[in-house]
Amino acid sequence: MKKLLVLLMFVAICATAFSQSISHIENKNHFYRIYNEKNVEVKAVGDYVGTLVGHGSKFFIVVKNGFYDLYDMQGHKYKSISTTVGDIVSVSGDTFVVRKNGYTTVYNSKGEKIKNFTASGGR
Repeated sequence: MKKLLVLLMFVAICATAFSQSISHIENKNHFYRIYNEKNVEVKAVGDYVGTLVGHGSKFFIVVKNGFYDLYDMQGHKYKSISTTVGDIVSVSGDTFVVRKNGYTTVYNSKGEKIKNFTASGGR
């Protein structure tokens, strides 16, 4: 019975840890400090990783050496995308928006293209 209780507590703690969202990111003393929705710092990542472009609820994007690098809220880089895709104009929720040559492209937080349309809205 004790083992079951301990196991259930462990699962609950893990589930809580993975359900966190990024509230904000501060650049302090050469570190990007990542805060959750409870304003608790969950990770600090050296700012040598690049220049912060923006963050969504579960990821953030930096730019360095011609690449946009996508990181999870634990500071693990999981995707790089060439800056030749265009300029990131917005990062929010689970998506980010890129503009280039009159086109707007929406990507999900995995870096996968999910929608492409003309910058005028497809009219």
